[in-house]
Amino acid sequence: MAQPSSSLSYLSDHHQSYNAGLASTASLLKIETLLPSKRCVISSLLTLDIHNRDVISGLIAGRVSSNTDFEWTRYITIALCFILRFFSPFCPIIRPN
Repeated sequence: MAQPSSSLSYLSDHHQSYNAGLASTASLLKIETLLPSKRCVISSLLTLDIHNRDVISGLIAGRVSSNTDFEWTRYITIALCFILRFFSPFCPIIRPN
């Protein structure tokens, strides 16, 4: 298992790389000749990247250093609930009313 300080350092490094990636992705939206369909795809990717960056910020703020920490399990639970709700017609665990 990784040491808490190395885990937090890894998250901080990952957060910085997300910020750099967001800047470069956002700069793509400034291209005037971008097709509307491609602009929509880039906007969607940017939205997902911003969400991921915010999740990483929350993990850093919660000082998460293990996959058993509450903040980590909270994010995983939210993601799992979303996935199960999205695929509920096909999932035997959740049956639509």
